[in-house]
Amino acid sequence: GGEAALDEEEERKKEE
Repeated sequence: GGEAALDEEEERKKEE
């Protein structure tokens, strides 16, 4: 399960 990690990174990028 690495998809969850990718989602978290994407969300952080959106915040920037």
